[in-house]
Amino acid sequence: MTKEQVDAIFERAREWPLDRQEEAAEMLLILEDRAKGIYYLSDEESADIDEALAEVERGEVASDEEVAALFDVCRGSKGLGMTKEQIESVLNRVLSWPLERQEDAVRMILDMEKQDSLEIELSDEQRADLRDALAEAERGEFATDEEVEAVFARYRR
Repeated sequence: MTKEQVDAIFERAREWPLDRQEEAAEMLLILEDRAKGIYYLSDEESADIDEALAEVERGEVASDEEVAALFDVCRGSKGLGMTKEQIESVLNRVLSWPLERQEDAVRMILDMEKQDSLEIELSDEQRADLRDALAEAERGEFATDEEVEAVFARYRR
C-alpha cells in the first residue's frame, strides 16, 4: 500500500461520525502500544478475569445478554469520550509511523468499514477452525483450569 493510499483512507475516516472516529482512534492507540509490545490490564480487567475464572470453576455460562454486552464493549460502544481534536491528533500521529504500521492501521479502518456492512466473510480455514471448535465443544473437550490460567497469566501485570 502506498503512502497516498494510506493518506486517502485516513481522509475518509476523518469524515466518519465522531463515535466511529473515536473507535478508530482507540484502536490506533492499541496498535501503537502493541507495536511497543505493551498491554496493561486495568484493575477492573484483572478483577473481571479473576471473577471469570471463578465462574468457570463453578461451571457457570454467560447468558446471551452478557455475551451481547461484551460484544458492545469490544466494538467500542463505550468509548473514551474523545474529542474531535484528540481523534485528529491520533490520526496525525499515525501518519508519522513507519509505512508498515500505517498499513496495519489502514487495514483496521477498512475492517471497521466492512463491519458496518454487517457482512462477515470467513476464510475456508476459519470455517474449518469453527467446525473443529464446535465439534470439540460437543464432545465436552474444554481447556483445563491450568490452561485457562496460563493464558490469562500472560496478560496480567
